[in-house]
Amino acid sequence: MNPLNFTMKAGGGNPLPQTLSVASTGGNFNFSSAVSTGSGGNWLSISNLGADCCGTPYTQTVTVDGSALGVGTYTGEIMLTEYAGRTQSMTVPVTLTVEPASAAFFDILPGQLSFFMATGGSLPPQTVQVRNGGTGTLNWTGKVSTADGGNWLNISPASGAAPTTVTVTVTPGNLPGLGQQAGTFDGTVVLSAPGVTATIPVSVVVGNGVFRQANALSFVMPAGGANPLPQNLPVLSNGST
Repeated sequence: MNPLNFTMKAGGGNPLPQTLSVASTGGNFNFSSAVSTGSGGNWLSISNLGADCCGTPYTQTVTVDGSALGVGTYTGEIMLTEYAGRTQSMTVPVTLTVEPASAAFFDILPGQLSFFMATGGSLPPQTVQVRNGGTGTLNWTGKVSTADGGNWLNISPASGAAPTTVTVTVTPGNLPGLGQQAGTFDGTVVLSAPGVTATIPVSVVVGNGVFRQANALSFVMPAGGANPLPQNLPVLSNGST
């Protein structure tokens, strides 16, 4: 699995949670999970801890709390161990970078991008706003990776100076089974700038009866003014259920 990276401003809000998809390449099995940090105390947590906590496939929610941390880079890890034989284990590194308010760094990014597609269907693109949460210029580069090694995940542009709108696309024909195979396929978008890295997990769910892809919602309001009106979010399926 790819490392997870979080970035925040000292004294500012915590970054959004990220997801960690735990899957098996063969038969499913139960596993135990634990976290540890090298410095900074207990700033790292996941949604389900303990021996025999979960069974594959399972999605853990990873959160960080840097509200009590000073400027610096903090490292931790998530440990996953097969239960009960303990014949295999996996460690996922986690980095939290706390930047001074005067530094350029990635503003709050989405904790996950989720795509849903009926078998043999198509997928609309999604966008990510890359913003500078500090001062100065944030020159960034981006790259993608997939858990299965396939070339199905893309971003455009792959570099720029914040603020930038990045389009994330999935090529169905490059998914395992050419988009005809039901399953969940995971990837990662990694954004890097001098001294700081941010990750965005990407999940693609293919099958019959999965969610229909929903468009993003946008709200606009004047500072100190009235809240914008509510919006409706239709929740639909690509199949009969």
